[in-house]
Order: sequence, then C-alpha cells, then structure tokens
Amino acid sequence: MWILLIVSTIVLLGALSSWASVCRSLRSLIVGGAVLAVAQITMTLIVLGLLSQLNRPSVLLLNLALGVLQIILGRTALLRAFRGIAGSLIVGTRFIFHSPLMMISLGMLLLAMLMMLWLGVVLPPTDWDGLAQNLPMAAFHLQEGNIWPIETPYRGIQAYPQGGALLLAYVMLLAGNDLLADLVQFPFWLLGTCAIFALARELGAGRSASFLGALLFAAAPVTMLQARAAYFDLEVAALSLALLALALDRKLDAVWRSLIVGAGMGLLIGLKYAGVIHALIILTILVGVMVSVRWPGKGYCFSQGERSLRVWRLGGGGISLTSPTIRTLFGPCRFNWAAGRFCRAYGQRMNSIKAHCRHRWPRCPACTD
Repeated sequence: MWILLIVSTIVLLGALSSWASVCRSLRSLIVGGAVLAVAQITMTLIVLGLLSQLNRPSVLLLNLALGVLQIILGRTALLRAFRGIAGSLIVGTRFIFHSPLMMISLGMLLLAMLMMLWLGVVLPPTDWDGLAQNLPMAAFHLQEGNIWPIETPYRGIQAYPQGGALLLAYVMLLAGNDLLADLVQFPFWLLGTCAIFALARELGAGRSASFLGALLFAAAPVTMLQARAAYFDLEVAALSLALLALALDRKLDAVWRSLIVGAGMGLLIGLKYAGVIHALIILTILVGVMVSVRWPGKGYCFSQGERSLRVWRLGGGGISLTSPTIRTLFGPCRFNWAAGRFCRAYGQRMNSIKAHCRHRWPRCPACTD
C-alpha cells in the first residue's frame, strides 16, 4: 500500500513540475497536472504491456524514473507552484472560516471521504460490473504480463476498452494485492471536485458559488458510491470536467492546451465507449475557443461560457453525475438556490460581454435580441 502511495505521489509531483513550466493559472495547474499523471501511468502500462513486461518491478522503476526526472528538471517551477498553492490554501481557509455554512459542509464532506476510504479498504468488491468484467480484465493482464486480447467467451470483456482495466492493474501491482481495487476511482473523486471549481471559475462564477458547486458534485451520493467501486464512470466524468476546464482556459498556450486536451481525450476513449461522445464535445469546444482567440473579429462572437454551456446542453446526457441527480438528491429549492447563485454570476458576465460585442459588431446575429 505504501509503495502505491509513494510512487503515485512522485508521478503526480513530476507531472505538476512539467506542467508548471507552461501553465499560468493555478486552477489549471492542479487539474492539468492530475490529467498528465494519469496519462503517464497509462502510457507506461501500455508500453510495458506491448513488451510483455507488465510486472511490478518494471512498472515501479519506470514510473519512478520518469517522475524523479521530471521533478529534477522542473524543480524551480515546482517550487514556484507550491508557493502559489500554499498561498491559495491560506486564502481559501480564511474564506471558509468566515462562512459557518461552508465550514460545516466541508467538514461533513471530509468525514464522508474518510468513511468511504475506510469502507474501500475493509470491504471486498461487491459491484456487478467490477466482479464480472473490470477486475477479471485487470487480473488477466497481470497473469499474462501483457495487454494482448483476452481469450474468453464473455463478450463484455472481449469488446470493452482496456484503459480502466490498466488503471486497476496499476493499483493491484503496486499494492501487491487487490485490497485497494475498490478505490481505483477515489482520486478521480478529488479530481472531479477540483475540476468543477475550475470550470465554474472559468465560466465567470464567483469563489463562493464555485466552491458550492464543487461541494454539490462531491457530496452527491452517486459520486460517493462510485468512489469505492471498481467502475470507470467517475473516471470518465472527472476527466471530462477537467478537460473542459482546460479547454476554456485562454491563459494556456494553444499548443500546450491542445496537447493536454488531446491526451485526455485519448484517455476518455480508452475508458469507455461513451467517452467518444465526451471527447467529440470537448473537441468542438476546444476548436471554438481557439478559433475565437485566433480571429476575435470574425465568426461567432460567443463567449467561452456561452459556447461551452450550449454545447454541454447538447451533450448533457453523456455525463450522469450532473444536475438531474443533484436536483433529485438535494431537493428543488436548495438546488435552484445554488444554481441561481451560479447563473447570476454567469449572467452578469454575459451581459457585459454582449454589450461589448454590440459596441464592436452592432449587427452580430448572436447578440441581437
């Protein structure tokens, strides 16, 4: 267990050090670093699997070597990022302590996370898909030491993408057993929460509204149950939200933004076939944002928030951890209050952008009421 934690921490620090040298936004730094860490782990497992070297020493040494090398090369950027993260944590802590409601909500959420973490350690896997196909796929790859097609009459294993099984294999290899197999999605619970906050901030919501939206995502019972299941749904949801936040961050260089979003889309497609839909939606948003940055006076003069929300509405059926679930779980009054705080901040920004757009392009069809 400790080997898994140490190696994963080094991989994450290495990804953060590499991403910190090209990323200006602290929110995108955390979200993008996590995406890069998942991409590195998946890449190393694919390479070793193709070479028939999918075993514990190879996975351990390769990930350690890559992580340490990135930390050494990017140590200056990493230290600068740590100072920024520490400052943001101090500001965020003061903000939370000034709001008793936020403090109580965050405390209850942390207790729930500790509870789910304990349950994931002491209880064996009990979910159907995990026992029927996800865990067997990982076990077959570990047994053979490669990632070649699995010979089995069960079509659920034959036809399913193997990206999630590789992450399960990574946990089982470095932990030395299947004790933590049920917690393979737990880190994505944290990633999805941070991604919701970053996405809300990119869309113009205030700090309190963004924090509340992140809490609503993290506290949804379906999210908590997925966090200790050998499934891949929470992984797809968290990565989709993270990539959407990165695609909307105009502070990122176009080349680096395209590279990290492209790598994330590959991860989505490798996790589930539904990830293809998510990847197409994110690709559309990325292209739209890059076009608007490259040619600001031509084409559609939608803001990044309006464009993303319109495309998100078209593809909203893809991610299951969104508003219908939260509305059902938290009640319409409380959900509408939370959504109203978010939409008021978004609406104020949209009004100012549209007014500016009318000033420059009076006949713009997108801004004509």
